Amino acid sequence: MALFKLDSYKRDLGHNLHVVALGSSQPNGSKWIERGTELISEHPQIMLLSQSASYPSAPFGGEVFRCFTNAAILISTQLSTLQLFYALQAIEGLCGRRRVLRNGHRTLDIDMIDSTQNISLSRLTIPHPRAHERHFVMWPAREALEVYQKATLKSKG
Repeated sequence: MALFKLDSYKRDLGHNLHVVALGSSQPNGSKWIERGTELISEHPQIMLLSQSASYPSAPFGGEVFRCFTNAAILISTQLSTLQLFYALQAIEGLCGRRRVLRNGHRTLDIDMIDSTQNISLSRLTIPHPRAHERHFVMWPAREALEVYQKATLKSKG
């Protein structure tokens, strides 16, 4: 079941829409999120539609890490969900992400949260199966959608 009602937006744009969460456990996490968003928007097949502000949050699941910084973006693309997944992983790599420990420190974590093109594979499930349990994901995601809705209404009105 979808987390957000994205199909109505797809009708307007004609492309697949994706809600993407960005996070960092670095002291300058907002800078990493900004850089990741920049790289995503520079991709020739991805259009950045809106973004949330960056928010600090406590580590999830009792992890003994410093605070995280989280944000979300809404993007449109003609890439398949799997192609987008690999493109986002490449951007994480460009930002220094190394997958050494599960849930370990990271410069940038990019997760696909919801989409008009759902998928269920061993490495990727969309909608994200645990996003609804994580306020640090849902709050910025809702904000990114609200920013897009307001901009769309303004341009039509």
